[in-house]
Order: sequence, then C-alpha cells, then structure tokens
Amino acid sequence: MSENPDTSTRGTAGVIFTSHEDAERFIADDPFVIEGLAEPRILEWNAVRFG
Repeated sequence: MSENPDTSTRGTAGVIFTSHEDAERFIADDPFVIEGLAEPRILEWNAVRFG
C-alpha cells in the first residue's frame, strides 16, 4: 500500500471546548497527536446567538 501525498484527501475533525486550557489538555493526551498522526490546531471563535 502506498502513501497518498495529497493532503486534500485527509480527514478532519472538529471539537468544541469550553476553554482554551481544556483544548490544550485534550491535545496533550491525544494518542493521534502523541504518535504524530495528527497536527492539532486550536481556533478561537465566538458563538453568535439569535433570539
């Protein structure tokens, strides 16, 4: 089996945390990150509520 160098076909996942620190703790213990299989990014965002 050959490795596909085209990064556009690789999967992504999103998770929402209540704090930046919670996201960092999750990343520190994530086996995919530890084994070098994932490259994490923490994106800041603000929720917008409609009422």
